[in-house]
Amino acid sequence: MKYIRKGPRPLALRNWERSNARLPGVQYGSHGFPIADVQRALVTEQGSICAYTMIRIGIDSSHVEHLKPQALSRSEGRLEETFDYQNIVACYPSAPKPGEA
Repeated sequence: MKYIRKGPRPLALRNWERSNARLPGVQYGSHGFPIADVQRALVTEQGSICAYTMIRIGIDSSHVEHLKPQALSRSEGRLEETFDYQNIVACYPSAPKPGEA
């Protein structure tokens, strides 16, 4: 696994958190979550290297991975962990497109 020095949360994520702070059920992927901006920040922060495989990645060849699984955070009632910038990294390969296996 690649050592990653986490930087500050991207501006788009900070703005999204501020805009949705009082809404119930807010979590990663909901309420217009800025996935593309967050992924771009992760890829840049990691020097375009997958956090797990050390393969070179870009926006089109990676996906956002949660270190603590979203399902576990949800089952524990800790939805804020699903969008915690410290809990996410960019990984190879890209996420499947709708309709792909």
